[in-house]
Amino acid sequence: MLKLPQHRLLPVLIAAMVFLAALSGAASLAAARLADQWRGAADGTTVEVPEQDGAAVAALLGPAAHRLSQDELAAVLQPWLGKDAGRLTFALPAVFTLPGSPPAGLEQALVRAAPGALVSHDTVWQEQASALADSVQACGTLTACVVAFVAAGIVVLATGASLAEHQEAIEVIHHLGAADGLIAGKFAARASVLALAGAVAGSVSAALTLLALARLTAPFQPPAPAFTLAALAARLPPAVWALLAVLPLLATLIGWLTAQATARAWLRRLP
Repeated sequence: MLKLPQHRLLPVLIAAMVFLAALSGAASLAAARLADQWRGAADGTTVEVPEQDGAAVAALLGPAAHRLSQDELAAVLQPWLGKDAGRLTFALPAVFTLPGSPPAGLEQALVRAAPGALVSHDTVWQEQASALADSVQACGTLTACVVAFVAAGIVVLATGASLAEHQEAIEVIHHLGAADGLIAGKFAARASVLALAGAVAGSVSAALTLLALARLTAPFQPPAPAFTLAALAARLPPAVWALLAVLPLLATLIGWLTAQATARAWLRRLP
């Protein structure tokens, strides 16, 4: 049986490609998730007034307005102030949320009822942020295509190197009647095993990196009941875990198909 010591760097290079693909894919999924949140947030209006004018403004805005409670305000401030956000010694402003765009004349009415009131409807910057998120998604898709192309090229080079190294032996068994499919299958099987090993390593490395990033961003997310590995893993969306599981399978498939095509094309050139 032929020994097929294909390029020893193949698993390392595939691991690097899968690592990059996983990170770009996770960034693309995160951008899509943020874009959905920003698009939803753009449908609301926020009104901020001094605490003493809260009752007058509530009457002016009507039942459609929702006044944030102290607990809700503390939750908003927690990423910046930590656990002390709910124990501030000074009064927080009254904050109201309204669905949709600001009603006509709202700012003028607020100036009379509560001087110093702030009205924000962040349609412009949220549209820009949404466009940025779409750009990140497009870049992620382009990166995935480039990574797949480069990975296929790596397999072509590794398979070609192995075929050249065993050219004499292959020619002998080919003239003895070995089918092209049998010879190509040997190389494809070996290439797929190496690709799978490298892809698993790259996917695991990407998972550890993403978990470390999730740990760093934990203060900016809702608090978990307890800091455990399961709680940390829950910080990543299920789509990211699915991506990390699918990438090794895709890399294996690319390795097998590319090695098959490369070996068959090389065998057809034999006399």
